[in-house]
Amino acid sequence: MGLAKGTGPIYLETGEHKEVSVQQGEQRLCTLQSGWALPLWRQGLAVNSFSALRENFLQFKGQTTAKLAVVGASLKVPADSPLASLGITRPLLAVKSTELELVAHMPQIVGQRKTFSYL
Repeated sequence: MGLAKGTGPIYLETGEHKEVSVQQGEQRLCTLQSGWALPLWRQGLAVNSFSALRENFLQFKGQTTAKLAVVGASLKVPADSPLASLGITRPLLAVKSTELELVAHMPQIVGQRKTFSYL
């Protein structure tokens, strides 16, 4: 089970009740609807990301801030969806973020790849 990267279009509807739907081909996998929102505060967080370029392992350090809110949400998973077997009936907690800011610094080399052979 899984959603192959790049094959699941995401549809967003705005209005009084916001809705996000994920599909795989013609099959709807799930729909998340949100209604009320309880604004919280602006939160900062240090984030690190890793990658590889040729023989080098890279680390990108960064910071992000966003304005957070707890939202009322409902999740609908059709019975024929591959996600139905997970038994998710409703979110325990839904949080939205707005005014997202991300600062990513230049990558640093933090290691080297080593080739491995069974021979």
